[in-house]
Amino acid sequence: MRSGSRDRQCEEDTQVDIEELSSLFYVDYHGDRAAFEHAVERYAERSGRSLQLQRFALEGQDDLCVTAAELPAREPERLLIIVTGIHGVEGYAGSALTRLLLSELLQRTDSARTGILLVHALNPYGFAHGLRVNRNNVDLNRNCALPGQALFATDCSAYQRLAPILAPKRPVRSGAVARSQFVLQLLAARARHGETTVRMASLGGQYVDAQGVFWGGDVVQPEIRWFQQLYTRVCPQYREVLLVDMHTGYGERGEAYALFGRADSPSVAACTELGVQDAAGHTRTYEVHGDLVGYCYQTAKQLAPRGVWNGVALEIGTHGLSTSQQISDLYTVVLENQLRHHLARDKHLAPRIRLAFRELFNPSAPEWRARALRAGRHAAENLLLGRGFLRAA
Repeated sequence: MRSGSRDRQCEEDTQVDIEELSSLFYVDYHGDRAAFEHAVERYAERSGRSLQLQRFALEGQDDLCVTAAELPAREPERLLIIVTGIHGVEGYAGSALTRLLLSELLQRTDSARTGILLVHALNPYGFAHGLRVNRNNVDLNRNCALPGQALFATDCSAYQRLAPILAPKRPVRSGAVARSQFVLQLLAARARHGETTVRMASLGGQYVDAQGVFWGGDVVQPEIRWFQQLYTRVCPQYREVLLVDMHTGYGERGEAYALFGRADSPSVAACTELGVQDAAGHTRTYEVHGDLVGYCYQTAKQLAPRGVWNGVALEIGTHGLSTSQQISDLYTVVLENQLRHHLARDKHLAPRIRLAFRELFNPSAPEWRARALRAGRHAAENLLLGRGFLRAA
């Protein structure tokens, strides 16, 4: 075959791969949930595992539910937990990746000794409505309080200083002037308080403004309570647990990062120690209050102090890490939140804002979707191999 023919064949193969991978993404919550349940049932049948499907429906909205697929080990030693959709709209990528892992990786687990717990759409309301928050405007990944923890009394003074920028109490205004004003105000805040302080104040979670961004709530939400009960029942049965909580948004486009890690094992710690770095090598990592990984780690240590526990938030970037890209992304989040609470002066703004928000957390480009799944699969395989959850291919 001539070189030109080989190049064309390679391009055709790549395009087929992109189309096949991007087809794993669904356009609505109900279709995605059905695909998840079908994939789990097929996996259980092929692997000879028993399957227990459990659902938690939202009060007053029986058609929206969290679905947990438990595939217990016959002789429990290791437990793999994969959670998707705690940030609603981010769950489309997480669900697609979960189904890819079921078909390509998880057949290599030891069904006798390795249990699997897959949680689909931990925030079904946000999943169905294209939001990161639940119907109470709560960011569920800032809501995972431990018993007796004063999470909802966390000091939010840094957020309060930035609240006029991050949560304006007025209808959305259009045009370059409003965007420029936001950029200038945020840059001034970064110069005054420091980049790290502003990043933490805007992303880390806050507990004072129920209409603000990244609000962690004032009580543990029903979806989180249900997960906590499930987790505390299943986790103590195993001597080792590996949790992967899937997200999209933060990071370079199509790259996968292990964030917010809590790791007993050096192999997992090594995956998380670099955090997120931009092209210049500057750290862009931040910490959060009330996150799922932190809750699960602390709870596991209380339930089984001698057990081995590792967990990460697996984040797949959708845009970039430059200062201008990060400010643009934050502005998109601020506008979407402002629109839901205070509407817009121009009715034509609403669909544009919602579309920009969806594209930030669930990009429609087939090339991104394929790249995201490849990167996520590679990261997940490294984590699982590092702890002996998979047989070598």
